[in-house]
Amino acid sequence: MKRLLILLVLPLFFGILQAQKTKKQTIKFTQAWVWEYENNLIAENEPGHKGEIVVYFEPKQNYWLFTSEAFGNSGEMYNWIIGKPDGTYVLNASDEFGNTKLMIEKLKFSTNKKIPSHYIPVSNKKIFNENKLGFPKIIGRKYIVDYEKTTDQSSVYFADHKVNFSPLYHFNRLNIEAKIPFSFPFDLPENKLLLEDESIITTSKISLVFKEISNTEYFVEINDK
Repeated sequence: MKRLLILLVLPLFFGILQAQKTKKQTIKFTQAWVWEYENNLIAENEPGHKGEIVVYFEPKQNYWLFTSEAFGNSGEMYNWIIGKPDGTYVLNASDEFGNTKLMIEKLKFSTNKKIPSHYIPVSNKKIFNENKLGFPKIIGRKYIVDYEKTTDQSSVYFADHKVNFSPLYHFNRLNIEAKIPFSFPFDLPENKLLLEDESIITTSKISLVFKEISNTEYFVEINDK
């Protein structure tokens, strides 16, 4: 009888140990970065014509968090996506039955150390992030984009920053339905912040302007096994 009792208890004991090994990793994103965009190639009142792109940031590990505030309804199955500076993306998705799963995708980021030569610097400068939210102003320098084979026109503002922006700039390269409604250039050095982009594409204007950085608290839990 004692032997039978021990045999019944052992699976329960090891089940408890296994449960203890499964830990939840909580990541706290403390910043919200916001850009405003307008795309006149898309009709008014249509998704992607005009709005804000909000991406959350965890500065200690340089993690970016993408939610529907960044990719809208383009990826309805994705609850959130974390982009890491090594090119790893952690995707949290739910199927039609409400089952949630984690997936991993990996991208190779640009290794450019300098802004590519088709961005031509000019003397103009502009101040961004002028607010009272606890973050310093950012001074951007203007560049004109040289398109050799088209009549398209673009002007952009960049600033040096200690943050690695590669997970943001390369997001739309992921082979998934979720897409940010503005295609960030992915040939930039990792520490170049895109503050403004104004382009004329086949007579239609597409623009992006950096609005602000603000403090926030956004928690994501990941089960570590």
